[in-house]
Amino acid sequence: VDYLLLIHRHGCEELEGMCCINLSDHSFSIYKQINTLEE
Repeated sequence: VDYLLLIHRHGCEELEGMCCINLSDHSFSIYKQINTLEE
């Protein structure tokens, strides 16, 4: 679930209780890396 929320740019703070991991500090950089890999 965390991965799906991340790739759709939903932070864990938007959906309380849905995320097991805290990606608030790295979510943008991880999203950017995923986007780069898809290209």
